[in-house]
Amino acid sequence: DIGKIVLAANQSKTYPTVLNMVKSQQIQLWEAERLVFCVDHADVGGYLLGLWGLPVPVVEAVAMHHAPGRAPAQPFSPLTAVHLANAIASEGHFAPANYPPSAIDADYVERLGLSTKFQQWREELPSGLDNSRDA
Repeated sequence: DIGKIVLAANQSKTYPTVLNMVKSQQIQLWEAERLVFCVDHADVGGYLLGLWGLPVPVVEAVAMHHAPGRAPAQPFSPLTAVHLANAIASEGHFAPANYPPSAIDADYVERLGLSTKFQQWREELPSGLDNSRDA
């Protein structure tokens, strides 16, 4: 989510509008960013890491973590790990209250044969880090 820092730091007067849209319209942060800036934090983060010369799998994981289905078919990869972790982290106690959880790309997870495993990983969260959200 390094792109969030870049956008918020460089668009400090406008970024609160994005956050308000997320809360009031219950849309994904990346969707609100695209509506306001015509780009989202994943695009910005991936571009920045590419400029820094990080390996392609790392850049891909950042750039496509909300839309892993755009990536060429491959086995479990850094993109897979970041996408699934992002989805789990946006649920439960990791996410700000009143923000919608990140959507999981069910087709991507199914294509990799991870649907059952993903549900198991969610269920194995330690107590206190479950899927209930603070109000």
